[in-house]
Amino acid sequence: MTVTKSVVAEFNDDDVELKVIEVELPKYGSSWVLIQVHACALVAAEDEKTQRSLLSNSSKENNVLHIGQEIAGVVKAVGSDVFSVLPGDRVAGIVPLDYKQSGCSHYVLLQEFDIVPIRDSVSFVEASATIGEAVKVYTSLHYLGRLNTSDTVLLIGGSVSIINMFIQLTHHWNARIIIATANSSEAKQQIDNEFLRLASFIDVGWKELKSKVMFETGDLGADIIVNLMSSSKINVPSLHEVISCLSVGGRLISANPQLQLDPPQSRQLMLRCASVGFLFDQAWNLSSAQQGRYQHILMDIMEKVATGTVKPLIHKTVLKLDAACEALSELKPNSVQGRVVLSLP
Repeated sequence: MTVTKSVVAEFNDDDVELKVIEVELPKYGSSWVLIQVHACALVAAEDEKTQRSLLSNSSKENNVLHIGQEIAGVVKAVGSDVFSVLPGDRVAGIVPLDYKQSGCSHYVLLQEFDIVPIRDSVSFVEASATIGEAVKVYTSLHYLGRLNTSDTVLLIGGSVSIINMFIQLTHHWNARIIIATANSSEAKQQIDNEFLRLASFIDVGWKELKSKVMFETGDLGADIIVNLMSSSKINVPSLHEVISCLSVGGRLISANPQLQLDPPQSRQLMLRCASVGFLFDQAWNLSSAQQGRYQHILMDIMEKVATGTVKPLIHKTVLKLDAACEALSELKPNSVQGRVVLSLP
């Protein structure tokens, strides 16, 4: 099987056109796994374009994007060098950016290190809705932030679904989390009351961010700050204000690829003995040297889903590729609703 239907986005100036086309799968190799996709979590096309643009300086190359990365499905065929999965296995994984394949399709071709088995008790929709955002949380807190028990985490921005995932995992790791967002009242309406009590929400102007954080932390500051607001086109807190919220020895994790530190800000960080990290969770997929560690992350995530430790926040499911195009056109970055998932038979 070499051809499958996929959802792609075509960008022309400020317009984006979402459509279903037939695409040819890459050449089948000895280490590849053919997967029939049963679920794919949808992400706003603008977010996908931002991520993929990091891999190329050519804007022309990014005019057509293959949509969808977080998938779950059934293995249909494996190469001769594949031993970790067999045809018929239920799996979940993330399509790497450099594969140029769409997760919103009937079939996708991945390597065995991109996927992990999932239990029968975990639905395809749950697996695909969880895996990508959980990898982002693991990367920012566990690997970049080196989260310790009783640490305080300040999360700035992000969609409701990623906020929900941060709350659950920080609680599981015995840490405290403070959520700072411009629409916290709307976010709290979407998140389950079971998880709401585990977090503190700040819904204030960004100029008051420092005073509110210091009040919440007893003037000690946050041990880890994760700033998911990567766009300069929206109202964001100043870098000076964010750094002022750090504790001594704190870690600042930024999702902004254009972050620049001026000398006064570097001095602020040095006086706090603080560090800066950049959050790009797709780095795991792009480095063959990290395949083993990445596999452990994916397996741990799926185990937590199976045991009910983490639960994705799902807004709705769509059942056809054409319906996925319509749903994608309505999705916006930093959405105040849960995840939208494409579910295929």
